[in-house]
Amino acid sequence: MASPSPGGAAEAKKETKKKGGWLEANSYLLNHNVIFGLCLIGAFSFANNIFQTNVFPNFLLEVANDDKVLFGMAEALQGLAQLVMAFPIG
Repeated sequence: MASPSPGGAAEAKKETKKKGGWLEANSYLLNHNVIFGLCLIGAFSFANNIFQTNVFPNFLLEVANDDKVLFGMAEALQGLAQLVMAFPIG
């Protein structure tokens, strides 16, 4: 039976300390892919809130000078664009 080396436990502790916290430069939380992904999620959420909530329809109504027919045509074009883009996306 081989006896463990006296420095083996100390080396194992050093390795666990090296793998430590989220502020390290080689940590997965500071990876450029994670930062890029978070930026894309933020941009998508911002655009989604503009186009799918009350901001964009109110803007269109203001631009159309309260003309309901022009506003309806703009909303119909937006719906058709979403429909056409839904097919390639799946």
